[in-house]
Amino acid sequence: MRSVTRIKRRRRGVVLPIVLIGLLVITMFGAAIARSLVSQSKHARRLEYQQQAAWLAESGVQHASNRLANEADYEGETWRIDSDDSGLDAVAVVLIHVEQIDESDGGRLVTIEALD
Repeated sequence: MRSVTRIKRRRRGVVLPIVLIGLLVITMFGAAIARSLVSQSKHARRLEYQQQAAWLAESGVQHASNRLANEADYEGETWRIDSDDSGLDAVAVVLIHVEQIDESDGGRLVTIEALD
C-alpha cells in the first residue's frame, strides 16, 4: 500500500513540470505569432506609404505640366494637398522645382519630391 502511495506522489510531482513546459511552449508560439503580425503590419504600412508617394509624385508631374502649359515662367512651388482633397491621413506636400536647361529650345528639367 505504501508503494502505491509513493508512485501516485511521484506522478503528481511529474505533472507540474510537464504542464509548465507545455504553457511555456504555447506562450512562445503566441509571442512568435504576435511578432510576425506586427512585422507584417509595419511592412504593409511601408508599402502603402511608398505607393502614396508614387501617386503624389505622378500628380506633381501632371500639376507642373499644366502650370508650365499656362505659365512659361513657372519655376515650381511647394504644393500642399489637404487631407480632405486627397483622402490621405494627413496633409500631403509635393515639392516641384523647374529648371531651364536649354534656353534655345525651352527645355526644362522638372524635379518632384513627395514629402510625408
